[in-house]
Amino acid sequence: LYLGRISPIKKIEHLLQAAELLDRRQQDFIVTIVGSPMAGEDWEYERALKDRAAYLVKKGKVRFMPGLPNSETPAMYNQHEVFINLTPEGSFDKTVLEAMACETLVLVSNRSFKDLVPEGFIFEPGNPKDLADKLCTLFKLSHQAKEQHGKNLRQEVVDRHSLDRLAKQLKSILSSNV
Repeated sequence: LYLGRISPIKKIEHLLQAAELLDRRQQDFIVTIVGSPMAGEDWEYERALKDRAAYLVKKGKVRFMPGLPNSETPAMYNQHEVFINLTPEGSFDKTVLEAMACETLVLVSNRSFKDLVPEGFIFEPGNPKDLADKLCTLFKLSHQAKEQHGKNLRQEVVDRHSLDRLAKQLKSILSSNV
């Protein structure tokens, strides 16, 4: 699953390149790209992505869906085995935390997440082969291992990024300034 804005900064073309590699390896998979363009160049980018993926769409390996309201994203995360985020370093994309909170496995190229996700869940930016290899590794995990990783990822979000923790931090900051 890719879920987010359709924009060149999101590097979705690398996901499609990884999908092409997986298809050549005869790996069983379906890539779902959920999102909508926002600005002028984004519309052109979306069209280029759809053109590139046309043969994989025909094979049922790639599907495109428009963006969803936030209230519907947990169900989308829960329908997928792996969430992929290709946003480059320098951005801390909240969709990764949302997927983790839903116990969905994540693969990220952004090393800013290195303290939140295991090393095996980070792929080299701009390297579709590494992404495809990491996907194959995740696909081969046992059901129990996937479940445990999902629980661990959720716990990381609860422990480090929950609203309860934020409220406690704010309370501490505010009370120390009094």
